[in-house]
Amino acid sequence: MTADEPTRSLRDALPTLKKFGVDVADVKFRGSFAFIAQKSYPSKTVLRKVITNEESHKQPAHIKAVVKGTADDFIYSVFYLDIPRAGANIS
Repeated sequence: MTADEPTRSLRDALPTLKKFGVDVADVKFRGSFAFIAQKSYPSKTVLRKVITNEESHKQPAHIKAVVKGTADDFIYSVFYLDIPRAGANIS
């Protein structure tokens, strides 16, 4: 999830993000994006992005998700993300 202005320092991260299936090269100044990715499974990546400042100001990118795993995988076995988004709900 981005906060405030994500594009200034994003250039070096773009190739790594793309490996996760997160293509945000088109996000403009003060646009927003949110994603959930699993290492080695780029096809499972969920990405929401709002390209421009104007659109992002009205309704920033967000994802609502429940991620489950074992206690060995996470500090808590179940945690919730409720990030403001632009797009359909993910449950």
